[in-house]
Amino acid sequence: FSVKDFEIYGNSHIFGLLDNSILTWKKNNHKNWKIFAKILVKDTLDKIFILEKSNLMITTSSQYNKIKLWSFLGERILFCGQSSLEEKIASIATEKKNDYFAVGTLTGKVYLYNHNGILLNIIKHSKFYKKNFNRLKFFPLRFLEKNTLFCGGNGQQISKWDLRLGKAIQYWNGHPGEIEHIVSPQEEENSNPLYLLSSDNKGVVKKWDIRIGKELFSCRFPSEQIRSLTIN
Repeated sequence: FSVKDFEIYGNSHIFGLLDNSILTWKKNNHKNWKIFAKILVKDTLDKIFILEKSNLMITTSSQYNKIKLWSFLGERILFCGQSSLEEKIASIATEKKNDYFAVGTLTGKVYLYNHNGILLNIIKHSKFYKKNFNRLKFFPLRFLEKNTLFCGGNGQQISKWDLRLGKAIQYWNGHPGEIEHIVSPQEEENSNPLYLLSSDNKGVVKKWDIRIGKELFSCRFPSEQIRSLTIN
């Protein structure tokens, strides 16, 4: 089988996503893992996210515009409910400290949810809108903390949004291509990340100082297609 996406829960579980099923591995001891749950679903799934504080799992199906919520405790995984959006799902991001998550759509709307899956707000801006999304990474979203969200925006621009105000407060320019990834270091307990990385479909990676909104450095890779971007 082919694993399309996966998430790690603490040091004890791994959740893997296949086309029409979810597999869960549980750690037995220091070296051994075993499959302890398999969930079959009718919809084709494409992304999986874990909200650790709430013991919730989110799965998305961009084909059917559905978001499903699952609760897990011990050996049990329970289906909690689903939300169907009128717009095509383009991206999703989670905020680890408070278990918030955001869903971006191809019409330029971003739906904000709390840890119980309750819709908090809907924001929209013309700079989000793109006519020809065909992959999730073409509309990257990244939380800094629960009130600040970075978006790939329209074209070669990163937008910094204040979610309390419901509007963009900064725009960062400089990418020659469509922005496909936005990542930042893991949040510390009492502080927020000071920088983030972004990449585009021209192979350019940039590092940004979040405090002042300035580019720190830029580099280009030979390939025009960066498959993934992460920070260790």
